[in-house]
Amino acid sequence: MSGKASAAGPYQISFEVMLRSGKPNWWCRTHGMPAPPPDGAALESCPGAWFDPVAEEQQLDLDLAEGESAVWGVVPAAIQIGEPPQQPGKIHVHHRKSATTPKDIDRSFDIVRVHNGGQELLIEGMTAVAFSITELAGRQVTAALNCPRCGGLHIDELKFATFPHAKHLCNACGRNFRDRSGPSISNPLASAYSLLNLPLPLAPAPVKRPLNLDSASFSAITLWPSNSAIISTMSL
Repeated sequence: MSGKASAAGPYQISFEVMLRSGKPNWWCRTHGMPAPPPDGAALESCPGAWFDPVAEEQQLDLDLAEGESAVWGVVPAAIQIGEPPQQPGKIHVHHRKSATTPKDIDRSFDIVRVHNGGQELLIEGMTAVAFSITELAGRQVTAALNCPRCGGLHIDELKFATFPHAKHLCNACGRNFRDRSGPSISNPLASAYSLLNLPLPLAPAPVKRPLNLDSASFSAITLWPSNSAIISTMSL
């Protein structure tokens, strides 16, 4: 369940298929990125080769048996007043030891490994953000498609996470393929609850109480729209 953008390791550039221009489509299988220069020859290194491995402090192992947790993809705030401090990470995590205790984790990471019994779900930033974009667009996220040519799991990101489509560009090999079942938005996190053997969460409850904020009382204010978590075991 990985987003290739955070992959670390030696680049692997291979020729996959011809582009419409008649030039070869060189593709890096490590980072899931195109690697063709203008002259049609393979690049000496992948454009993603400069990515640094994810630092240990930006990774989290989250055991769902140890309290209540919720995980979201990080998206830009809808409203921002002032200059809030910037926090690294594309996966936001809340955790508390029980429903009556305050949160002991309220920050973002780049890789989160969620454990439930003997099951583990690896969540990387690109996949988490794509999932949240689809949720905010009011679209249905379908379970990940597998590329029929290389077998790689497919993730629809950026604008492709906002509308169902039948033609997909494989993240792993760079080839186009079609979803024969019809237009879809592919993301492996759509199956997060079943993969972790979790019951589906309760339906969200609308909050009717108002929130009054005086901007003069804060150095910065940021507001986000609500969207469903990738995983939530919160009771409240």
